[in-house]
Amino acid sequence: MKTSYGVVSTSRVLHLFTSNTIYDLIARYAHTILDSIGVTTNWSSDTNEKIVYKANVTGCSLVIHDDTISEETLSFLKKKLGDQVKFFDMSRFEEEGNIEIDTDHTVDMIEPVSGERTRFIIFTSGTTGDPKGVRLTYPNLLPPVCRQR
Repeated sequence: MKTSYGVVSTSRVLHLFTSNTIYDLIARYAHTILDSIGVTTNWSSDTNEKIVYKANVTGCSLVIHDDTISEETLSFLKKKLGDQVKFFDMSRFEEEGNIEIDTDHTVDMIEPVSGERTRFIIFTSGTTGDPKGVRLTYPNLLPPVCRQR
């Protein structure tokens, strides 16, 4: 499956929201459908430089954000990340209603859950240096009762 923003299976997508919003929830659900990998940021403490670091170290191809991110921050990120990273304002869903999906590149969504499959990458705060990323896999996210089946 491929979206009009170039997101394919295992693409890294950086979440850049200034609060817990419905857009973040929609994005997390979309990762499940598209088999992409969400990369978190800490909206209350990440500097622009830390956001660039997280995007670069994970190989993000898309930054999703809401309309509360300042133009100054977006300009800085676009300049530092270059043309290989696209940006999408999630608040555009209210205007457009969808993102096109190229169905010629579909993936079998009935795959066995694998312990090696990364679902999200979360980071430490990086207060003592560069933030450290941790992969969350399917088993990390499933409640223990589901893992016993």
